Amino acid sequence: MARIPIEIEKIKRIYRDLRSDDNSVKEMTEYLISVNEKGQNWSKTIRCGLDELTELRDKISELIESTTTAENLNITNDKANILDKHYAEDELCQNCNYKLSDNCLTCIFDLQSPLERKLFLALKDNRIRFKSQYPLNWKGENISIVGKSYNNPKNNFKEVLTVADFYI
Repeated sequence: MARIPIEIEKIKRIYRDLRSDDNSVKEMTEYLISVNEKGQNWSKTIRCGLDELTELRDKISELIESTTTAENLNITNDKANILDKHYAEDELCQNCNYKLSDNCLTCIFDLQSPLERKLFLALKDNRIRFKSQYPLNWKGENISIVGKSYNNPKNNFKEVLTVADFYI
């Protein structure tokens, strides 16, 4: 995941108000927003007040909230509708830590049963490295199953021993 090169810093300025009769010392809080593009040799820094910073936050939140599942995961609307239905109705999805991630896509579209999905989530939560739906040949080696069929003599499915639900 790419890190957005934005930094926000709170700065306090202390100044003497020359317009007042008593030359009183005042304090002003401002925010310094810096955007630096790595490798492009440019940066932009903006100084603003709390109102402008709050407006920026609200606009970002509004944009994020209006982003659809399809846009968020870069998938078709049909797949996104299936996910949205799972998010609303599926008990496993409702409090899942992997919602709106590639892990979610694997869990919903690649795994074939609720038990597999529960094991997938448990393995992920315990940081156990594994591959799901892992095809193996007769020698116990990983093999591609793309385009394989029993009717294709050059890419025959008979070369596949099994597709392991989980390979650890």
